Amino acid sequence: MKYGLQMYSVRDAAEKDLLGTLEKVAALGYHYAEFAGFFGHSAEAVRAKLLECGMEVSSTHTGMQELSDDVIGETIRYHKTLGNRLIVLPWADLDDQQKLDDFVTQTEKVQARLAFGWAITITLTSLSPTPTAPAFGSSWKNAPGWTWRSTPTGPSWAGAIRWK
Repeated sequence: MKYGLQMYSVRDAAEKDLLGTLEKVAALGYHYAEFAGFFGHSAEAVRAKLLECGMEVSSTHTGMQELSDDVIGETIRYHKTLGNRLIVLPWADLDDQQKLDDFVTQTEKVQARLAFGWAITITLTSLSPTPTAPAFGSSWKNAPGWTWRSTPTGPSWAGAIRWK
């Protein structure tokens, strides 16, 4: 069995020396890395280090701002170069209906730009202490696979959407 590490777990070391931290993670026996930032390193440099260490990228935590209209092309290029096929949006501010509608509109735009075969998994953590699913209206009805779950940090919506 192959194991992976969420690089956020070693973020302080990764921020200081990402490539050296990957070497140490590989030496511990990890095969997969889920990135939470690249700290200015090129996709080519990170990819080369992964290959050198016998590792693969499993996914990345990527903010919605990196999927905005003006930078999505570069983000897709970076992730393709890296060999990443799974982008995780770890958080979004969905405190009201307008923010949710804007989020849905942007994800629909992202859908149109993604290359064939890409998958985006979206995990959203509600900042509200509400113990039940928020009443966001019909916007969620168009998103396949969404489920409600509780987490140690509070309630969240989690789902997987495959866009091609």
